[in-house]
Amino acid sequence: MEKYNLSFIELDENQNHEDFVIVWLSLDDVPNSTTNFKNYLKKYDSREACMSYIRNFRSERKIFLVLFMDVEYLSVFEELLQIQSIYILKQHDENLQFNKQDHLKLVGPFENIDELINRLRKDILLTYTSDIAINTSSLNENKIEQSLTNLHCNTLTILWYHYFICYLIKYPNSDMEKLKQLMIKQCRLEYENNKSELIKINDFDRQCSNKNILNWYTKDSFVYRLLNKAFRTRNMNFICQFQYFFIGLYQKFQELSEVQEVIYPLTVYRGQNLNINDLKRLQSSGERLISINTFLSTSRSEEVARSFIFDAPLSVLFKINIKNITNNRFRPFIDISRYSSMPYEQEILFFAGTIFSVDSIQHGLLNLL
Repeated sequence: MEKYNLSFIELDENQNHEDFVIVWLSLDDVPNSTTNFKNYLKKYDSREACMSYIRNFRSERKIFLVLFMDVEYLSVFEELLQIQSIYILKQHDENLQFNKQDHLKLVGPFENIDELINRLRKDILLTYTSDIAINTSSLNENKIEQSLTNLHCNTLTILWYHYFICYLIKYPNSDMEKLKQLMIKQCRLEYENNKSELIKINDFDRQCSNKNILNWYTKDSFVYRLLNKAFRTRNMNFICQFQYFFIGLYQKFQELSEVQEVIYPLTVYRGQNLNINDLKRLQSSGERLISINTFLSTSRSEEVARSFIFDAPLSVLFKINIKNITNNRFRPFIDISRYSSMPYEQEILFFAGTIFSVDSIQHGLLNLL
């Protein structure tokens, strides 16, 4: 299995499946407005110690670096591959001018701390609602994260993956309460030092059922973070801990496929940040099939989709054209806007493992069928 990059790594009870770490470099105290980030924030008042931590950071998580000092070392920080974005606050009447084309990781500079914190919050939200890095794979590549897989190069992996999904959702005589407690146990281990998330996990234990499972998926909580993270990293042991939730979502897809009316053709959109290598692979390959390993959130509104890539240095708008699907017993997509805390996003959710055909790639636009 290892040659096909299917991870059966034993779960470490202390591993953290959050997608980010905030590194704060400043001589001053961290402001109270960062309270929601305290479980994921590392504070340094020394550039040397800060750089040492980042250089020795061995994780798939992304680092958001906030600089209140040593701005002159911006280029040095940008060379550190572990850093996703760098946020800079102007000090007093400091005149900071940067060429954004030369500093692709730079966000800002900001005039005040509130603006910086609000932007940081939005970018952190994007790490949950959008797969910031989409990686293609082939038989001679080993990537940690594989949200998007090239079927032509990796057919065996895809076939195995789809069989695995079928096993999860159709395993005979599944004891749902037992599976639920297995999931709860793992979630508590993941967030054993995070009181706010533990409260949500306890609420989930008491309240989650087939009737409200989509509400739980759309909430800003541990559920979709851990579930989609597991699928992106293809950690099979970790995915199995979520079999209860996966079966529940599948049953909801079945239920809504039978009752929701769809007017074809249907076009939905997704704003997506890409790295340059992924974009070049897509552009150079011509037409191909791709499979999305995770659950994929899209919107009927192009404007909403574009809001998720507002000023990203390298991004693409997925335009997904859905032709008539005659199988009403199970469609790979459902409208979940009525279950969402943000119904204005007009969200259409695709099931994990959905396969698309790349129709065309234009500047900033990827057409899928």
